[in-house]
Amino acid sequence: MAKKKLSRDQKRKQKKQKRHSPHLSSDPNQRLLKRVRQHGFEQKVIRNPVGQVKMSQVLRQFVEPYWHIPDDEQGMRKLLTTALVAWNTALLPEAERSDHLRKMAEALPEETHADFYVTVSEMIKRKETYFAQYDRTIIDYELVDRGDDYHITVMSLMPGGEE
Repeated sequence: MAKKKLSRDQKRKQKKQKRHSPHLSSDPNQRLLKRVRQHGFEQKVIRNPVGQVKMSQVLRQFVEPYWHIPDDEQGMRKLLTTALVAWNTALLPEAERSDHLRKMAEALPEETHADFYVTVSEMIKRKETYFAQYDRTIIDYELVDRGDDYHITVMSLMPGGEE
């Protein structure tokens, strides 16, 4: 039996229902915290530390030149993941960077390696040029598709190891 094609309105309704699915916590902070703790980060969590910039805003500014490129949520997730690799690599001593990037590239299909290295190198230069004052490691993010835009929640480590 052929699968029935959905109208644009039906697709939008499905997408909205998926975003507001009851099995997902409605709080992206809680989803992110749960996922980060599953990966072994047990440090004390401080939300929006006093005197600190919100790393979600910094990340958004960091990826701004690329924001228009992805045409769907999966593409946006790839962009943000690549940005996190670049961001965190830029925090490493230069002598450790190439080995770190090689390990990251191993997880990707071989035909994407060249593009990966070009994009990450460009982003590392952007981090060093425009965002050098931020030395917080970004450990994970939560992306929420709001239909007309995306909302990013970020979990980062404070210098000295605290979240």
